[in-house]
Amino acid sequence: MRFSFVAAFLLLATLVFASPVTVSLSSPSNGAVQATSAVSFSFTPDEADPCCSFWTAELYFTNTSSLAPGIPAIAWAANSTNSSPLSDLTASSISVNMPEGTFLWNANVSTNDSSAFAASNNTLTIDSTAPNYFASTAPSNNSNAAGGFSVTFTPGDALSGVSATTVFAVHSNGSAMARAANSSVSNGSAVSTGFASLPSGTYDLVHQLCDVAGNCANYSGIFITVAELPSVSLVSPSSGASTPSQAILFTITAANAVNFTLYSNFSGTWAATTSNATLAGSTHTVSVTSPPSEALVVWNALACTATGCAFAPTNYSLITDSKAPRVAFTQETPADGTTLATTTLVINTSISDAFRSTVTLELNGINYTAELQNLPAGSPYFITNKTIATAGSASFAVYASDSAGNMNKTAKRTVYGPTSGGAPSVTPSPTPAPTPIPTPTPRPSVTPTPTPSLNATPQASVTPKPSAKQDYDSEKQVVEALLAQLKEKRLFTADVESIISVAEGLASSGDYTAAITKLKEAEASLQATLASTATPVPQQGGLSIDPLVILGLVVLIAVAAGGYYLYKKKTSYTYDN
Repeated sequence: MRFSFVAAFLLLATLVFASPVTVSLSSPSNGAVQATSAVSFSFTPDEADPCCSFWTAELYFTNTSSLAPGIPAIAWAANSTNSSPLSDLTASSISVNMPEGTFLWNANVSTNDSSAFAASNNTLTIDSTAPNYFASTAPSNNSNAAGGFSVTFTPGDALSGVSATTVFAVHSNGSAMARAANSSVSNGSAVSTGFASLPSGTYDLVHQLCDVAGNCANYSGIFITVAELPSVSLVSPSSGASTPSQAILFTITAANAVNFTLYSNFSGTWAATTSNATLAGSTHTVSVTSPPSEALVVWNALACTATGCAFAPTNYSLITDSKAPRVAFTQETPADGTTLATTTLVINTSISDAFRSTVTLELNGINYTAELQNLPAGSPYFITNKTIATAGSASFAVYASDSAGNMNKTAKRTVYGPTSGGAPSVTPSPTPAPTPIPTPTPRPSVTPTPTPSLNATPQASVTPKPSAKQDYDSEKQVVEALLAQLKEKRLFTADVESIISVAEGLASSGDYTAAITKLKEAEASLQATLASTATPVPQQGGLSIDPLVILGLVVLIAVAAGGYYLYKKKTSYTYDN
């Protein structure tokens, strides 16, 4: 009875006073992948009251490599046990040679009164085999390429997965090797890479596949022949150049080329513009006429040899601009001849040009290139405020040029200060009276009568009419005389002289009738000008009275005198009686 009581007490004490154990897994870290099979598993035990415990540990594994997705690992088994006692809060390790595969592992630590696993399992993949799957899509074996080409293939690895690929292009003579690497790879998914340009020759494409564990494998046997391509360089116009020309000469260099085609976006779409199939040497030119009047053009050239074609590696840009900037004052700018209310002169200009370069203000004969401000920035408006003298004036104009060198300007304006009195008045000069020009009398032309032959029948004589040339000569003399009078008076004759010039051209071509019509037009214009400038001749002083008026006055006076006489006589007779 006594022994049974003691045993029961010890059992109860063990149950009541057992100290709980926890375990933490250290290495390999969760998700680790390695190519070597020797693995040291580390873990650390922790007991709440380690004073009286005795420690042991066991490793547990389950292989998940062959399990279908979503099926949990259930074949757990103890694999190895520690060979020496453990210490609380001290890392311990157990070394194991592992086969290939992906495993879940954990450690079970026991004391004399309790045991425990780590709260979660760790995953470990042992992969000592290089990637074992390769399928090439492009290029096909024994194909041809012009310079550059694309490479597409699908790699695979059964355990850790492919992490990186590299394609080596090995020349058949071993003298050249290029590579195209790709570090962003998904196991079992297609990979695309390529070569921009390779020298001519036959190449073996060697595909190197590496998995996460660091194992690599090479797959070769895809052969490709690369044709020789021309090396194309764009010469002129230089990139970024501007030209106002409507005939642009493009120049490229391409050795051994048999033809080249100019590509551009002259029409707004990238397309072939013009071709040149008769090449000699290495420098080639082609001309483009009537380009856009105002546009930014991108261009390149495709040169071809007997085995392939190539563009220049970089496009060039060109500004075609045959339009001058459109320049005009806005309504905020005072009109020509304005007297300002203050001494502040506001100059606001609208300048429209896609490739505007410089804007210059000319003020009182001095040019200012940084005076006008673009407000708001990027708009077509340029503005400035200038102060002028209160009694002075200011003359100004605005010039604008574009990147191609085209220039335009506003008309010049002059404004006046508040106390300047405004624009000065101009007194016109008197026009001198014209001197009359006698009209010359044309001489009749005489046409000789042909002498008849001895056997000819006599004909009645006919008086010939003046020829058209004679009429032209006569009319020209009249016009020249009138023209001389206008020139003597220093009057404007440019319009008339242009008409006379037309008449002379008609006469030189034999069309005297039309020439005479033009001369008469000139004569009428000259006569009208002379008449408009004639000065009236004033009459001499004194009174000029018509004789009939004088006779009427005499009769009127006589009648008045007779009446007065009768009146007086009647009055005298009345007084006498």
